[in-house]
Amino acid sequence: MSRQGAAMKNIILALSVCTCVGCFRTNESSAPDGGKDATGSPSDVYALDLSLVRHPVASSLDPREAGLPAGGGFNFAFPIRLEQKTWSFPTDLAPGVPFAILAGQDGLTAGCDPSEQRQHEKSLSLVTPGTRAWVESADIDVEFVEFAGDPGVCFGYRDADGARQWHWQYTAAPMVQLDAATRRYHGHIVISKGPVDAIKLVFDASGRGFVPRVTFLARPMAATAGDR
Repeated sequence: MSRQGAAMKNIILALSVCTCVGCFRTNESSAPDGGKDATGSPSDVYALDLSLVRHPVASSLDPREAGLPAGGGFNFAFPIRLEQKTWSFPTDLAPGVPFAILAGQDGLTAGCDPSEQRQHEKSLSLVTPGTRAWVESADIDVEFVEFAGDPGVCFGYRDADGARQWHWQYTAAPMVQLDAATRRYHGHIVISKGPVDAIKLVFDASGRGFVPRVTFLARPMAATAGDR
């Protein structure tokens, strides 16, 4: 089997065109409510390094298309995992790795619009459980191959307890251009939610871009007596 064929075999395609595109092992940080844990440690920065990923649906041979696709209906969700500070994703996926990012096209126009919520929630049951955490914020880099208008990003989060329901914040945070030559943009979203165990990033952009890196500020939250 060719390398390309092997990579495609390890990708889960849902009817909504959502794709399991990366698996990761994840460093440790711990902090319950109040901003610090028992040792006095504050929330810490965690990263998704997606710079080697080539999405089988959205990517071509353009070197700018390394990372997860964003915009034009392409969004992605991931569990919050705090065992490692950086999760590095390979170009080709190895079978049997227990955690995955769910990425793909929710719809042709599935941006930060509440009327698109059903599209955004397709296949989210495939997002594996994560760490019970307080998530303060996230920072996203996007390199656009093509786009129109002013890009933005919004998000959804999943309750870590109870029915594990998804909630949505559809007010898009603007993305700031960092480099006109490469069309590189940066977005910062304030989340300030917990306990949550998964996040979905939704890109309000007409065009095509790729995300090489996401960082987020988070800390674990200890389960209460009623949750155990």
